[in-house]
Amino acid sequence: MGKLYRMIAVTCVLTGACSRPTPNEQAAAGEAREDRKRARAAVVPEPPDARFDAAGKLTKGTLRADWFELPSGFQELPGATKQLRTYEASRVPIAKAREYINERVVVDRAEYLVNGVLYPQAQPANTQLVMTPLTISVFEVDRQRQTLRLIVEDRSPPADAKPLMPEVAAQVLLRERNKLE
Repeated sequence: MGKLYRMIAVTCVLTGACSRPTPNEQAAAGEAREDRKRARAAVVPEPPDARFDAAGKLTKGTLRADWFELPSGFQELPGATKQLRTYEASRVPIAKAREYINERVVVDRAEYLVNGVLYPQAQPANTQLVMTPLTISVFEVDRQRQTLRLIVEDRSPPADAKPLMPEVAAQVLLRERNKLE
């Protein structure tokens, strides 16, 4: 057993495994540890989100609902009709969507709700042309994920709809009033 310890001690001394590190080696090892810590702690900046411009405002997307150009990042949900279209986007703050819409539409009044805004009878802000008024709603569906739902509704009658005769219109109005009572 004694020979084994001597052999280990000799090997240890010859290879330098048992020796203590010099102050320079200790300093280098400490610097390496600090470099590793800094590398782990360094935050890799996220690439810029193309949906926002340099000022942090939502940019114009490629989708349109009649005259209204939707902000980038919104995707159309299935089940859309010509008169009602629904879109959704994730990681978009509601304040940014409101700012985008406020710059592009003119309304008599906007209805601010707990989780969104309703813009009834909205018209485009930057034109003198008469356009179909749209009802635009933007709602926060999931606050934590910043998921928004944008609904664009065209309440004008379809172009192929024939006007009702006065007698028929009176009957329809009477039926609807009876339903409400």
